[in-house]
Amino acid sequence: MALCDSSVLTGQEGSISFKPPGTSACVRDFSAWGTDGTTSHITVGCGARFQRNDVVQFYEEDGGNLDSSFTASTDQSQTDYKVVGVGGTGSTAWIQVCLNSDATEAPIEVTGDGGDSGADTALPAHINIKLADWFSVCGVREFSIDISRDELDVTTLPCTESGTTDECETLAAFRSTQAGYATATGTMSVYFTCDQTTIANRLLGSSVLKNQNGAAVKLYVCTRYDSNGDPDDSESLYIEADIAITGVSFSVNPDDPTTGELSFSVRKIVSAFGVGI
Repeated sequence: MALCDSSVLTGQEGSISFKPPGTSACVRDFSAWGTDGTTSHITVGCGARFQRNDVVQFYEEDGGNLDSSFTASTDQSQTDYKVVGVGGTGSTAWIQVCLNSDATEAPIEVTGDGGDSGADTALPAHINIKLADWFSVCGVREFSIDISRDELDVTTLPCTESGTTDECETLAAFRSTQAGYATATGTMSVYFTCDQTTIANRLLGSSVLKNQNGAAVKLYVCTRYDSNGDPDDSESLYIEADIAITGVSFSVNPDDPTTGELSFSVRKIVSAFGVGI
């Protein structure tokens, strides 16, 4: 007989990992790569919020053709690049990257052979620049999530055979229902600090961003760690979801630590307690 762990979980086992909004950018496969006058620039455009030391990966999607100075990632193999330069504004915002293993952090120069013979491959072809790493958020006091399903009424009219009747039935007929679309919302309570580089403060600041692309969380109910000290998803209980941050509220007084309550809505649940897509 299998052994059961009867120990009830507490908040001591919980944790949060996070990907901030603005860390997924879809760009054209030729014109975004070194064509703004500096051959190491990758133009990421409006809404991108990459920061120095972010680790990113490049994915060819819908027929996009990546510049040969870089290696495209796939579901089976990933190549990590570190962001070593950030600049520009609006549609001209750019990043520079090096291989994550490059200690010199010299920006990679673009070859200029992406796309289709010196031009962008016809849409919808593009390159998706995605954040590779999950950040552990150390300033979270608590979190909650509420998942519900629409209830669809699928009651049908009675179907009886000739010569039968239900006029003497004792019990009332019941409606039939089935589950429909799911909705999920949640909150996190996060401590403020003066360190603007912390992921907790980056998370709180994300509440006012228009572009929520790339925002995702892993809400761990029970966290188990591997030999490197990273969460071991194969042994942990967690929910992974793509989210949109919908607001933040906080107050400041001399008697309590300053805490922001962040609210979010779920766009898609990727995995829940071992059940994934």
